[in-house]
Amino acid sequence: MNWYHKYVQALGDFTRLPDDVFTQIGNNLKRMERGDHIDVSFIFIACNEESRLLPSVWSVSEMQTDLSVEVIVVNNASTDRTQEMIDRMGVHTVFQPKPGHGNARQAGLDMARGKYHLSADADTLYPPAYVDEMVRRLSQPGVAVVFAPYGFFSDKTATSTLSLKIYELCRDGVIALRARKRPELCAGGAAMACYTEQMKQVGWRADLRRGEDGSMLLALKKYGKAVLVLSRKARVKSSSRRLDADGSFLKMVVQRIRREIRGFSHFFTKQRHYADKLSNLK
Repeated sequence: MNWYHKYVQALGDFTRLPDDVFTQIGNNLKRMERGDHIDVSFIFIACNEESRLLPSVWSVSEMQTDLSVEVIVVNNASTDRTQEMIDRMGVHTVFQPKPGHGNARQAGLDMARGKYHLSADADTLYPPAYVDEMVRRLSQPGVAVVFAPYGFFSDKTATSTLSLKIYELCRDGVIALRARKRPELCAGGAAMACYTEQMKQVGWRADLRRGEDGSMLLALKKYGKAVLVLSRKARVKSSSRRLDADGSFLKMVVQRIRREIRGFSHFFTKQRHYADKLSNLK
């Protein structure tokens, strides 16, 4: 059985789950903090994620680490029962009424007490050694940011597990090549680790519709290099809905191949500054 199987089974209506699950998660989160000193701040952002957030937080609550970890969920203007679920889990939380990933991530950063900051998404599952692996890589001399690609689990779709694995393998190769020159085009806020104080000096951009994670990485490069982590220990799992939004599996693959062809120069050139596109500004 894959490590993420039981968390996938918890997707959906959280009210059907027994109280023991919420109690277990809450107790695990308290145990992870180990007193007042915090090593790692694990920050989730969630907007209307009542059917997905619990499995994500549950996976983190069972992380195998000796580091002191605080878990914070930013409720980003949710109108469903996300806050009800957060309260039942007993996780630290803050409500951010301003919509947008940048606003949500900044609200979490403002609360963060740990030396290390791990950004996370509410539809992503995290493997048992994730914290230790990301912190170990981040602690290397000259490193300011580490980021990991994500794998996929089939989310009630016709896409087969084999198709997802083949796509994941091919995409990893593309990311590894592009990250050598332009890591800012590869990083995702679902699996990125940085130093909290450096992030607070920079701040998350709230004026972007998308790409706040790449913008943060680009700004942090003045403190050190960005490192891609391909270890299976850091391989998070996300819903295949990220892919299904483009239609059939074949259509999704064709669209991504065309996109890579258009950005072929990114594999060979670096760029220090990107002009903002009006279409991407709020």
